[in-house]
Amino acid sequence: MLSYSRIVIIIGILLIMGNLLGQTSPTRDLILEIQVVGNQNIEVDLIKATLNVAVGTSLSEDRIANGIKNLSKLGVFNNIVVRRVTIPGGLRLVVEVEEFPIINSVSYEGNRRLRNSRLDEITTIRSGSYLAPFLLVENRNRI
Repeated sequence: MLSYSRIVIIIGILLIMGNLLGQTSPTRDLILEIQVVGNQNIEVDLIKATLNVAVGTSLSEDRIANGIKNLSKLGVFNNIVVRRVTIPGGLRLVVEVEEFPIINSVSYEGNRRLRNSRLDEITTIRSGSYLAPFLLVENRNRI
């Protein structure tokens, strides 16, 4: 039969091992790289700065969620996905973006009540701007 002191030692060892196994490795959540893919017109540095997640910091789901919101507020992305890739020593964040198409030209057809110059004054869609769905709705309502 085991003595009381041996039982206490065994329980202590099991508790310590359980705590060690339950802890996450600090390097497992360490961001070592940030890679941006899919951007065509928006600079990588602007995307990284707006994401507000830095190399050398620990991964934070809240910070990633806020970064995605910040990128969405730019109004130029149709889709934003942030993936984690485990690499030796930590993580690589892959920021996948899909930009809205850019408007090449604006023309008005079928308008009989308003002149094109007046439509240009009323609307905010211009050549060279992004064709975001919310802009279409907004401009439709303006007309």
